[in-house]
Amino acid sequence: MSGFMRSTRTAGAVLLTMVVTACAGSLEPSFPLPDDPGLYAVTRDDELQRLDGDRDWEVESWPARAAQGPYTEFVIFDPDLERDARPDDQVVELWRVAWVRSEVDHRGLAGPVQGSEWAVAPVGSFRVPITLRRAEGYGEYLHVVPSLPLEPGLYSLRLNKAGSSRTGRLGVDWPAVDKREYSAVNCVDRYLGAEVAYRTCTDGSGVMESSSASEGLEITLVDPLRKGNALVVQGVVVNTTSDVKTVPAMRAVFLDSAGRRLTDAIIEPRQVDLRPGERMSFKTEVDNAPQTTARIDVDFVPMTNAGM
Repeated sequence: MSGFMRSTRTAGAVLLTMVVTACAGSLEPSFPLPDDPGLYAVTRDDELQRLDGDRDWEVESWPARAAQGPYTEFVIFDPDLERDARPDDQVVELWRVAWVRSEVDHRGLAGPVQGSEWAVAPVGSFRVPITLRRAEGYGEYLHVVPSLPLEPGLYSLRLNKAGSSRTGRLGVDWPAVDKREYSAVNCVDRYLGAEVAYRTCTDGSGVMESSSASEGLEITLVDPLRKGNALVVQGVVVNTTSDVKTVPAMRAVFLDSAGRRLTDAIIEPRQVDLRPGERMSFKTEVDNAPQTTARIDVDFVPMTNAGM
């Protein structure tokens, strides 16, 4: 009789352990789980906002992706995550997107940017610290939590995979951001060569920018005129200093209503030097200007000197 009771207790203990284990394995993570592989933001309503897709989808979905909040967290779903043996901080990165001021060639000469003026520059100050969490039994998912609240601006979430990567861009309160101020604070130059490199605009190492070249020169714009498919950009440059100033080339950047760059054009000054207080008018006609142009910004093209 006693042997039977001991056996019953043992069997009961085993059964209890199995039930507890089964319950533990069935617990879902504390973060929402997407059905399809991809990169997602967790919205204020604890719902998922997809961040990656094709070009047409990116344009259509940008208003929703640009309005994330400072406490946004992320979820990544990819079947390969379960088999990836690398440390999580090598697999996932979050970057603040930088504004590219100019492209510098092998001679150290700066010119206008070809392509997008927004880029993920692998410079330490732009990397956002994050905590990566996994849930037991859900190895295909990663929960990405920024270590600090995200400041208003542009961000890029990247999943680094062997031979490829997935990238999703988002904005934190982006519609309310002062785009000029953001560009000035998050400014880089792109250095062209065998490998493309980036340096912040305040970095004085290597090729040095002659930032003083345009100091004291002020640009005042006149409202542009549309002539058929062309836009006429015009204005005045004034030398506000007590010295003779050399006028650098200028760049007109055409932007749409969302602040996205459409195209640009270089304006060569018709006068090389300006005496103290002297004014110089400029005017250029840009053919086939985008019909969606809502604003035109004009600034001086940075000049650089190659060190000897």
